[in-house]
Amino acid sequence: MKKLVPDPPLISPEKKAIRTAAEHLENAIFAAAALLALHNQHHEGMLNDALVEMRMSRALLTVALTAPPESPPM
Repeated sequence: MKKLVPDPPLISPEKKAIRTAAEHLENAIFAAAALLALHNQHHEGMLNDALVEMRMSRALLTVALTAPPESPPM
């Protein structure tokens, strides 16, 4: 039987890593912006969360940048 709906295009691991890094970085930016407005010792947990998000983004972007390029279709 013929499929009526085509399969979605495959997302390369590099693009997925970059997309995930962008999401984490966006979360870190919002957390840092909140800290700027409310900076005190009670928000140390928020600062730690923001730092974790930024470190995850940096690691994911490193993976995306060091991955070998996709080979052209034959």
